[in-house]
Amino acid sequence: MIKYQDLPQAFSAKLPKANALLQRANQVLVSFVTTGPYRAPANVTFVKRAQGSRVWDIDGNEYLDVTMGYGPLTLGHAHPIAVEAAQRAVEDG
Repeated sequence: MIKYQDLPQAFSAKLPKANALLQRANQVLVSFVTTGPYRAPANVTFVKRAQGSRVWDIDGNEYLDVTMGYGPLTLGHAHPIAVEAAQRAVEDG
């Protein structure tokens, strides 16, 4: 069992690509303080894809999005109806 005080280190071990990307962002962004997830000091995950209620990060970890995008994703991520409607809208310019 992982102890509470060991959680940040254990989580960090699951996010090598995300932590490398965060480190790079901190070096090249004009202001990492005001740019979304870059305010966090470490262990920020970057979502690569999402489907339904699941999201996957760039390190291959899978998460359950219990908030569904904090509410607006009532159909889930990338629901076929929403994807089709968005594609039609893009094609129409």
